[in-house]
Amino acid sequence: MRTVFIEHFFNGGVLYVDPKNPTWDLSHPKRNVPADLWMNLTSGIETALIAESARWGDYRRSTPYTVSEDFRIVRNDLIENWFPRRSAIVLEQFRGQDLYPKIGAPELSQFGGLIEEGFPLQLSGPDEAKIYYTLDGSDPRVSGGEASETILLDESNPTRFTVSEPSIFEAGWRQFSFDDSSWGDGRGGIGYELAPSVYRDLIATAVPEMMGVSRSALIRIPFEVSADELSVAGSLNLKMRFDDGFVAYLNGVQIASANAPENLSWNSGAVDGHP
Repeated sequence: MRTVFIEHFFNGGVLYVDPKNPTWDLSHPKRNVPADLWMNLTSGIETALIAESARWGDYRRSTPYTVSEDFRIVRNDLIENWFPRRSAIVLEQFRGQDLYPKIGAPELSQFGGLIEEGFPLQLSGPDEAKIYYTLDGSDPRVSGGEASETILLDESNPTRFTVSEPSIFEAGWRQFSFDDSSWGDGRGGIGYELAPSVYRDLIATAVPEMMGVSRSALIRIPFEVSADELSVAGSLNLKMRFDDGFVAYLNGVQIASANAPENLSWNSGAVDGHP
């Protein structure tokens, strides 16, 4: 039922608004379908409203309500300011409640209907988006229709770590070939927590020597990906638990960060809290 409702926001449905031309235009009424429906509805009752305003227009105030001074002003305000924006706002509200995907669906060069043999069907999507498709109706992700996910590393993987200091930070520790044999060995969450709390249970490798020395720890986690795995990978996802910030690198290239200062130093701290 939810899908049937949301489909009316697209392809000329009753809630469709052209994102490139959202303003209702009499010469292009289908650019804003709900506004066009509203105009058709209100134009049919405008003549009757003239008689109603003459009969009841002074019921609420001393200056009578009129069609030209009241009804049309409200109608025009809705047409100019409400209808062009409302459909997009509702879609974003659905996305915020996880009722509609944040990734836009691909579009076909022809929406439905009959086509002639040899018709060059084209698929397009958001900028820089990759579109995966099959010609037999099967799920393009994996055979059988279930999403495939390969875990390359998790909190059980062995790690190397050290408390950050100027000489190490500037010595190319992010690079793949860096010699970390003198660093400590650990696994899972790395850091320290003095007071008993839920955070202590998430720290598998305690580093109390950070206290009073540096706000940052340097961590290296080796893993390997085969050429075959890379050839079929659609994307790589990093899921991180952190308190209060982090910067992640892959073979020396920064790939993700949160609450990190613009200019990193050996003793950088998070710019905001994140428990």
